[in-house]
Amino acid sequence: MKRTVALLAGLALAGALIAAAAAPAGAHTVRLVRWDVVKRSGHPPALVAGGSARATDPATGDTLTLTGTGQAEPRQKAAAGGGSFTHRHADGTSCCRGVYLVTGFVSFTQRPGSLAGTGILDAIGDREQATSGVLRVRVKLVHADGTVAEGTLTISGALPGAPAGSFEGVQLTVDGEHPFTQIRPGSHTLLHALR
Repeated sequence: MKRTVALLAGLALAGALIAAAAAPAGAHTVRLVRWDVVKRSGHPPALVAGGSARATDPATGDTLTLTGTGQAEPRQKAAAGGGSFTHRHADGTSCCRGVYLVTGFVSFTQRPGSLAGTGILDAIGDREQATSGVLRVRVKLVHADGTVAEGTLTISGALPGAPAGSFEGVQLTVDGEHPFTQIRPGSHTLLHALR
């Protein structure tokens, strides 16, 4: 399980540098934020819930795949949600799998950016509420054999119009470990500022 926890130590699909950026004024004016790991589907393209994000351990070639959805209330410092994780060895054999649950709110920073003018449909919510930003939540990971680990999940959305240097994706860091560093293309996240 020690190697499994080390692999769970990170899922970096691009959000690693964002947390260090300064928060804009009014970052906590949003009352409710929904987040999703999404996939693109159809023509014209639509963002649909139920996607997956994947990172590779560059040392071993093992992969970690993450799904998820949830919401946060920044003013109340509350969050909920979760998803699943699967760890596979480089040869494709399954090492372990399980679920993760959101256990607490850490921070939310809203940033400029929208789907306006992109031709991309929002199959989750009101496209006017889609936003760029960075949401950080605490999570508990429960392996199928009952082993438990805790960590921090960062969900980063970067829609057109987001500041230079913004990234889209997720990062999962298990307490005391380092995140994956290899970026996997084709993973998407979507944030909605609901009210």
